[in-house]
Amino acid sequence: MTLSLERPCNELSPTARRIFGIEGDWNFGVTQETAWSDVDSNSHVNNLTFLKWCEEVRIRYFYDIMGHWPDNTKQTLVVRSLSFNFERGLRLGDRVFITARTSRIGTTSCVQNYAVWHGNLIGTGDAVCVFIDATGSKSPISPHFKACIRRIDRNVE
Repeated sequence: MTLSLERPCNELSPTARRIFGIEGDWNFGVTQETAWSDVDSNSHVNNLTFLKWCEEVRIRYFYDIMGHWPDNTKQTLVVRSLSFNFERGLRLGDRVFITARTSRIGTTSCVQNYAVWHGNLIGTGDAVCVFIDATGSKSPISPHFKACIRRIDRNVE
């Protein structure tokens, strides 16, 4: 099964950087608007929503660099660990920008970083993504896949 996306994958632009207060070495990102289902009983965006946004930007990132995603007959990835640190909260209707980058590529895994922006930094996260083959076993990241990542994230280790 391959995914087909209706909107552009990478929405990062100089205008988005200015509007959302994006700083630093980010080359990929998408916009999201908080929805009613994202809000908790304290009228704040629920912490789980931030992890869903990280998932959304991760899928779009890999789709964008490969031109398709996933292709479970060859190689795909699973998230081994995921963390997020919050700087401040969000409310219903806030439009945010979520950025992603790969900071490290190993033999069978990579580390991806995330940031959520709304006028300035809202929070940051990290995920360890493990590449697997069609049987579900760890699989070496192909040189082609590494090259695709390095085309967008030139500072990757």
